[in-house]
Amino acid sequence: MHISLDLETWGKRAGCDIRSIGATVFNSTSVNLRGDNTFYIATDNPRGRMRNGIFEPGLASGDEDYLKYPLHRDPETVKWWNEQTAEAQAAFVNPVDLREACRKFTDWLCEIANGSPNGLASIRIWANGPQFDIAILEAVYFAVGLPVPWHYRAPRDFRTIVEAAGFGRDDYIKYGEAHNAFYDAISQAMTIRNAFIKLGINDG
Repeated sequence: MHISLDLETWGKRAGCDIRSIGATVFNSTSVNLRGDNTFYIATDNPRGRMRNGIFEPGLASGDEDYLKYPLHRDPETVKWWNEQTAEAQAAFVNPVDLREACRKFTDWLCEIANGSPNGLASIRIWANGPQFDIAILEAVYFAVGLPVPWHYRAPRDFRTIVEAAGFGRDDYIKYGEAHNAFYDAISQAMTIRNAFIKLGINDG
């Protein structure tokens, strides 16, 4: 069972904060966007202050600024996001607390894996690449105090499969708005599906 994963992030390495999680189910013959086969959520890691070791949202004058969950935001990435279009920013309205967002993603993965003989161990998560999206999301799970739901053998590399298929940039599928985790996950899945076809991989 294949899952295409994409994140929008506040940085470029594990330990950075994230803005959204997008994912879709696919196989060697199709990318089914109906029903519960896709996932998207915008996330919120609120700013606040520490009072007697307890996080309180909001700041008063002179308070030291904390993020609720111990993740970092790269200043260059923050600047880059501030320069993006209103259409790109619209993807982040109504964000959900980061821990709740991770819990919802876990629930979605469990539902997708339900009925598979090996459960969550049957899931393969594709990203561009595992050292970015998957490593970053794993660090987020640790930061919010939740267990990582996928098996350690699950990560798969988008770059490896498209290179094996002999694909160049012109062969990448573009679907929907750029810099949107939902659309980017779908674009990635469609490109991997085409790579499977080119390589004669058939998992039905």
